[in-house]
Amino acid sequence: MGVFHVALGGGEALELDYLFAVAAHAVEVGIVPNLTTSGLGMTAALAERCRVFGQINVSVDGVGAAYQRARGFDGFRHAERALKLLRGVKEEVGINCVVSRSSFDGLRDVARLAKRLDLSELELLRFKPVGRGLAHLDEELTLQQAKEIYPLSMRLAARFRLRVKLDCSFAPMVFFHKPSQKAAAFFGVQGCVAGDVLAAVTPEGRFTGCSFCGSSQADARVPGSMQTAWGAGFREKFRDHPRARARALRVVRLPPPLPRWLPRGRARARRHGGAGSRLPDGPGAPREDRREAARQQRARRQNFTPSVAPVSRRPVRE
Repeated sequence: MGVFHVALGGGEALELDYLFAVAAHAVEVGIVPNLTTSGLGMTAALAERCRVFGQINVSVDGVGAAYQRARGFDGFRHAERALKLLRGVKEEVGINCVVSRSSFDGLRDVARLAKRLDLSELELLRFKPVGRGLAHLDEELTLQQAKEIYPLSMRLAARFRLRVKLDCSFAPMVFFHKPSQKAAAFFGVQGCVAGDVLAAVTPEGRFTGCSFCGSSQADARVPGSMQTAWGAGFREKFRDHPRARARALRVVRLPPPLPRWLPRGRARARRHGGAGSRLPDGPGAPREDRREAARQQRARRQNFTPSVAPVSRRPVRE
């Protein structure tokens, strides 16, 4: 399959007694194992064992009381301690921050924390309507926050001299501002990469394009099933969207051929509206808000009936 990197998360991956054996095996076969953790239960000895991983990001959705508001429990001090312990043994340590409606205003504090601890990156993740997120759908970003996320990321990167990365599902919000290809690449935005440069395995063993996709292409617990699915048109099922590609040319004003960083949010749109969803950028995206407003305006014009009969302009005969 040509996999060179595997991201291990959860849940809490550090609770698995076989995690380090999996990481060691990945290194042996030439795959870089990266880790996302809450940092709960991190000790100096455990941090030392974590040298086997490549990049390690600790989930921090807010600083101080903001952490508890975002995640539902008071775990900030544990996360901060884990960051310090991990940073003491390796340089490739960063923060994963889920950007929700309530955590948006605290992003500057999270960036300041990353700078103070001399971390390698701050990765901003879009709130996902999956897992525990299904119980908090009111935490989706407001339209104004969606429009502001890219300018805010640029300000944080410049103010704190910090590498800020944006989750691929932020692509509609980034391309709303028509950035250059170089600027988009700097923030790690390629558009929807589900089934292209990314595939995912859920905790239940479902092999799919990414964490937004509900459909399963194979049972990853069956040896050889992922490789079989990958060779049986897996990529084409997610990437063969000629009409979406044609629309992207107009949206971003790119000359053909269309680059791989297609600015679409197809996987997220499917999650909300199914395979035939009319939301190519996903709900909450600024461009989709404009499209919906335009559709409503056209509908009002089509259904408009004058309340007063039009005045005739023909001359009146004496």
